[in-house]
Amino acid sequence: MITSKYHRRRLLPAILLAMLMLSCYMEAAAVNPNSKEQASDCAVGRMQKPDDMLAALCDREGNQTNVEVTGTGGLDDQVDDGVICVDGIYYVLDPGAMAARVVAKNELNSTYQGRIIIPSSIKVDGREYTVKSIGRRAFAACMELDKVFIPKTVEVVEKRAFESAVIDDIEIEEDSQLKVIEDYGFMFFCKNRGQVVPDHFRLPEGLQEIGVRAFCGAFADLVIPSTVWRMGDLSLATNIKDLFLKWKRPVNTPLNILELSGYNDVDYKGSMCPTPVEIHVPSGSLPTYRLTKPWCFFSLDEMPVEEATIYADIAGLRYRLRGNKAVLLPPSEGQYSGNIVLPETVGYNGKNYTLVRTEGAFNNSKVVSVAFPSSVKYVVDDFKYCMELQTVTFPENSRLRFFSAMEGCPKLTEFVFPPSLQVLYGNSMMYLDGLKTIDIPGSVSYIGAYTFVNGALTEVTAHWICPPKMLPNDVFITKSNPRIRVPVGAKKYYEASEAWNKFEIVEDETVEAFVKVYTEGRERVLTLPVDESADYYEFEAFKNGEVVKSQTLSLIKSIRTASANRGAATKRIGFDVSSLDDGSYRYRIRAASDTEGLISLFEGTFVVGDDSGVEDVVSDGDTNYDVFDIMGVCIRTNVQEAEISGLTPGIYILRPVLNANPSNVRKIIVE
Repeated sequence: MITSKYHRRRLLPAILLAMLMLSCYMEAAAVNPNSKEQASDCAVGRMQKPDDMLAALCDREGNQTNVEVTGTGGLDDQVDDGVICVDGIYYVLDPGAMAARVVAKNELNSTYQGRIIIPSSIKVDGREYTVKSIGRRAFAACMELDKVFIPKTVEVVEKRAFESAVIDDIEIEEDSQLKVIEDYGFMFFCKNRGQVVPDHFRLPEGLQEIGVRAFCGAFADLVIPSTVWRMGDLSLATNIKDLFLKWKRPVNTPLNILELSGYNDVDYKGSMCPTPVEIHVPSGSLPTYRLTKPWCFFSLDEMPVEEATIYADIAGLRYRLRGNKAVLLPPSEGQYSGNIVLPETVGYNGKNYTLVRTEGAFNNSKVVSVAFPSSVKYVVDDFKYCMELQTVTFPENSRLRFFSAMEGCPKLTEFVFPPSLQVLYGNSMMYLDGLKTIDIPGSVSYIGAYTFVNGALTEVTAHWICPPKMLPNDVFITKSNPRIRVPVGAKKYYEASEAWNKFEIVEDETVEAFVKVYTEGRERVLTLPVDESADYYEFEAFKNGEVVKSQTLSLIKSIRTASANRGAATKRIGFDVSSLDDGSYRYRIRAASDTEGLISLFEGTFVVGDDSGVEDVVSDGDTNYDVFDIMGVCIRTNVQEAEISGLTPGIYILRPVLNANPSNVRKIIVE
């Protein structure tokens, strides 16, 4: 029986070691069951007998004096059995493969800090071991890492190797042999919030697998090499400014590869909550990417990673220029002030750049008003503590998709989001004491936690029939009890939502629903406002995560629907959902241009079979028809009636594209 205090202290680590050994072996086999090398690499190091290992380390001539083998400290400070220390870095050796794995000091405590330069090989007892892998949780939760250098000999970064580590920089040596980044492998954070670490993170050619949620932190550039063939769910779900994909033809990847944190639910799997990222693909491959999910849901171009970044001051504003795009930055000295009208394009050295993004440009500044152009897609951390700010405006044709961080602007009394917006990131509208009302467009599909921390709000207008399902319960932190104005027929859905049911919900016929199902006879059509810059729309309906309906309208055909208060009508595009059973569905609608690719992306929930608050359809002469000859052969599609007069004389049948009801089919004679 083990009775000594020393042995009791070593018993628990031994038990943990045995459990880890079995777990590690199974995980390695699961990643690639055909890889004997990886499975043995994971298991053998942990299977070394402590006495044999100690004997191997005891150089009779005393040459390896910097090897730490004692375990006499506290449980969280002792060195695990089979672990050695060489020059401040801990390893487990595999004598059979002459390989070394970088590990933590013990399973409970990883103690690395400062600059860690991992060598390509180490010598122990006169034998040289090649450093082949970074072990599970080797750097996990290390809070004071300045830099980690990974030598080219490392082939595997194991599960959670850098999980929750706080780090300034990480560098992979050129000509790296890295093959696999396992689940959560590089899930580290920046030392200073908002800092980009590192500026350019180019994964090496030869890398083959990237696991689930492999990255965290922030990257200016992240380069995915052409050799990668497997990527896990959420594998790139992090803060990336420019993502470079090196595949000439995209490989099969999960639809949720770039989701924002917290946007992953069974009903949302495959949802495209946009991150503020620009994606760049190889020359000549753009048409293929624009037809391939999930890449077609993001902004794409063919800018090479070698494209230089230019910082320039133009007309009193500071920009970062790259490719053909511009990003607005804070001034190099001082602050912006007064009334700012941002241009859609800027010229520099004979080249034009389109403004697509702003980054912290106006924080702590004395700006009074800012007017954005339609080209800006991402407003990121821009309006913190702008004590003089009174107005921020977007044009009606704005392409804005992502908005974050408006905080501590006491003079702001009015703010209108454009109808293109999809993401209101967490903490977006905080401490705006002058803002009494806010209007949330129905295009928004994601609202983060603590978005509206504002004691002054008295009224919120929401344009969803069914509010976003993933809305956190802590979206509104307010001492007031704002009234929520919603479209007719929507109240019961808000009252069923924990995020909304604590407020007074009022149906208002002047609030127009963004997405609406209307019924005419037996026909049910899902409609939304038309974006006339789009050339086509793609519609998908989901039930339990599976696509149950899809439709592409290659030519814009719109209908005019009267608003619920019988006021001004709006042009809307419609998708036939008559074949769907009554019930609740998810939708994803992509508006795209033949020349630009993605224009806008909308997601949300709609209900079939609920006729409360149904819209009326108003014919305005713009109805589109499919045209059939007297023999029933379709000779024209998607044409307006004014175009039919150009047909050769004869008898024709006109069937409305949006409505297949036989009572609406017409016969005409062209003379």
